Amino acid sequence: MKKVVFMRHGSVLRHPGIYMNERDVTLTLKGKLQIIKLIPLLRRFAPNNIIVSPVRRCIETAKILSPFMTRPYVQDARLRERVFPSLFGKTIYEIAEIYGKETLSRISNESENLELPEEETFDQARTRVIQAVTEHVQMSKDRIVFISHGGPHSWLLCEMLGLDISSVRKFSLGEGRVSLFEFHNDGTFARIIQLNGIWGVLP
Repeated sequence: MKKVVFMRHGSVLRHPGIYMNERDVTLTLKGKLQIIKLIPLLRRFAPNNIIVSPVRRCIETAKILSPFMTRPYVQDARLRERVFPSLFGKTIYEIAEIYGKETLSRISNESENLELPEEETFDQARTRVIQAVTEHVQMSKDRIVFISHGGPHSWLLCEMLGLDISSVRKFSLGEGRVSLFEFHNDGTFARIIQLNGIWGVLP
């Protein structure tokens, strides 16, 4: 059996009125402290592999942890959050004017049911995350850490539990929190050990 920690980056700073480019979203001081508090927990877990979303806030998270880990981290773009690059830099007023208020609301509250022209669909995003996790679990040894985002965490849970798209908002992974899963050696899901934890013991 293989144990897998799925971890979300620390707290970030966003402009409330602008759909920001992912490269401009960085960890706050609070976010950095959240990750520092997880160092003892992850040192005890002693992962054989650390796989990281290449988005800036996840790399910042990995760099805080890296000096205390025995293995270097590896980036995998498939672990990134689903975003809409065509909206980067636009204000909420511009988005509402171009796409309508309903679309603006869905971006924040129901993006799994939103598709924009020439943008990645929800199914495409969900599929890449599931493929990435499955492949890394199959290739890795017994203990793996993924540093990613809240969206991929919920998509993975729905896949493991056999739930459809309507359930993705039922699962939360707070910033700077971890979930612990167990997988069979062939990469198939076995069980959930811990969800959305901070100080839990990772066996």
